[in-house]
Amino acid sequence: MTPPPAAASPFRPPAGITALGPEVADRVLELVVAAERRQDAEVEAALQDGLRSIPRPLRGVARKVLVG
Repeated sequence: MTPPPAAASPFRPPAGITALGPEVADRVLELVVAAERRQDAEVEAALQDGLRSIPRPLRGVARKVLVG
């Protein structure tokens, strides 16, 4: 799974953060996007780890059920 670029992130800093200035708002957005990417990677790793316990012929079906 490819993480979305920073511009595609649905996160919008709250008014309190944007009031601190564009540099702060941009930095917070960078941190949130980085956290989203780490979370996506961890979810993918957990999914792969979980699928290892399923017999190989059934993994495709199980993945489709879990991911969609």
